[in-house]
Amino acid sequence: MRNVTKSAYAALLVALLAGLVASCGGGDEQPDRFEAGPLGAVEVAANEAVQIRSLLAHDGWEAAAEAGRDAIEIAIRDFGDIHGRRVDLGLPGNSMCSPAGGRAAAQAVIDEGQVVGVIGTSCSGAGAAASELLSEAGLVMISPSNTSPSLTSDLEGNENANYYPGYFRLSNNDIYTGRAAAAFVYEEMNLRKMGTVDIDDAYIAGLVDAFSDAFEKLGGEVAGSRILFEDEAGFEASLATASGELMDANVEGIFFPLYPAQASPFLRQLPEALRGLYLVSADALLTPEFLVLEESEGLYIAGPITTFGNVNSVTGKSEAEVKQVIETAYGDTPGSFWQHSYDATTLLLDAIRSVAEMQGGKLYIDRAELRTQLAATEGFEGLVGAISCDAFGDCGNGITNVFYHTDSSVTDAAALEVVYQYVP
Repeated sequence: MRNVTKSAYAALLVALLAGLVASCGGGDEQPDRFEAGPLGAVEVAANEAVQIRSLLAHDGWEAAAEAGRDAIEIAIRDFGDIHGRRVDLGLPGNSMCSPAGGRAAAQAVIDEGQVVGVIGTSCSGAGAAASELLSEAGLVMISPSNTSPSLTSDLEGNENANYYPGYFRLSNNDIYTGRAAAAFVYEEMNLRKMGTVDIDDAYIAGLVDAFSDAFEKLGGEVAGSRILFEDEAGFEASLATASGELMDANVEGIFFPLYPAQASPFLRQLPEALRGLYLVSADALLTPEFLVLEESEGLYIAGPITTFGNVNSVTGKSEAEVKQVIETAYGDTPGSFWQHSYDATTLLLDAIRSVAEMQGGKLYIDRAELRTQLAATEGFEGLVGAISCDAFGDCGNGITNVFYHTDSSVTDAAALEVVYQYVP
């Protein structure tokens, strides 16, 4: 047997004891053993905050963006911390209601590295571009107001062109909105021949397709036309062509789901013979900036319910309580989709809290598990009611109102007259 000196034996004993203590979980610091899933994980130290971001549109959407941003901030405050970590919203991104804006805003979030999830975008075109980048980076995005069918599915179990994993929305798929507008003009107004006007945009084209498909299935006839909106001169020439086509077709009404930037000049330049027809649009026009315009009077607008009367189960706050804070503490006027912004935020934070794990004094949020948690949403009680998500991220219930706007002094969408309600 080989001789071992007392000093060597002591050193060996210390090493063995240290290994035993470590294996039994003793000592001040436990080794980190968190194993991230295929999308990686966000690590939040004890003195750091859980990072989320908003990517709403601001240019031309000031009132809606302000109310939506207010609702997100209020939701974060009402929700509280996540396992002792505060939630940080950071500076609001601006997706600008365009694909270029969506890409730029999403890339800025990705470059930060520590963002867990995003509330946004406001517009579908920006949403498609942002969703692609955020999905590739492993993030989740929950939109309060994206509605284009291209972002999710055809509601028949088939994904559409701009669907990317990790994308969710609380607003209705516009297939429902198109069906609501079609049922209203066919069943309630007894119209049988409708004209449609659109531009090359994911939101607008998707709505026109949904309306046309639903109206024709009911037995109606559609005469469609596309206008250009590159500059004012080109727009006027294109509108003149479209107007001539619609008059030649002897349509009884026009479905034109344009954004405010196109809808306002469209209505101002519309020939009197067409201006006197039934004019139907969609939820992009449910903003104070548009409703205050004189040319907005006389329109039928298909869009989401604007008053729900529910309580968010996570925060315990009612719709009336949150609205009062927006109006009094922030001084903003709620329009449409602010309730969806509040619920989207609490849904995201609740999912983060559910999947987050504490190890070695750090908080770990697995990106793949977060997606799975959100995809499993079933009966989440929010301000908008019970929220359940399908396999493609559609979490809206499809219930759609048709509003009649007669007075431009009324700019709160919640105050508009509801003349029809569609329930799937």
